[in-house]
This record gives sequence, C-alpha cells and structure tokens, in this order.
Amino acid sequence: MVELAKTTILVYAALVALGGVMGYATAKSKASLLMGMAMGTILAAAWFFARNPPYTAGLGLALLQALALLVFFAVRYTRTKKIMPAAVMMFFSLGASVVFALGLFAARAE
Repeated sequence: MVELAKTTILVYAALVALGGVMGYATAKSKASLLMGMAMGTILAAAWFFARNPPYTAGLGLALLQALALLVFFAVRYTRTKKIMPAAVMMFFSLGASVVFALGLFAARAE
C-alpha cells in the first residue's frame, strides 16, 4: 500500500500542476497557475520525502495537501455548482486522500 501511495503522490502532483496550467490557458487565471504550480511542487516534495523510510513524513504531507485541496474544491463546488474543475478535482482529492491515509497507516504498521 505504501508503494501505491508513493506513486499516487506523483500522479496527483502532475494532475494538480496540469490543472493550474489548464486554468491559466482557458480562463487566463494567474491564481490557478500559481496555486497549481505551488501545490504541485509541495506534492513533489512530499514524494521526495516519502521515497525512503520513514515514509510517514512524505505521506503525511501529501495527505494534508490533498485534504486542503479537497476542502478548497468542495467549497468552490458549493458556490459554483460547476462540474469542471471543482467537482472533478474534489473527487480526485478525495480519492488521493484515501490512498494517502491508507499508505500512512500501512507505513506506521511497518
């Protein structure tokens, strides 16, 4: 489960960064670009910390990041009721949070 969680960090980081680029490309939103790149970079750092034991620091950072993005996009969805990008990113963040939490529990059990 730890290996799956570590791989998921990289995929989720790329998704978040790409989402920021897409937000800039479609809506000229500099905030989307800046935050997408910042959050993607933090997730990349979490992957770096999770590469070697103890995995808990990286997985914990990734979990906190995914939960923060989950809350952000849930609030955004309740305001806008738009599927793209708010609901899509909310569900990706929920899934990533679950994988990171399970990976964190597995890492602590090792």
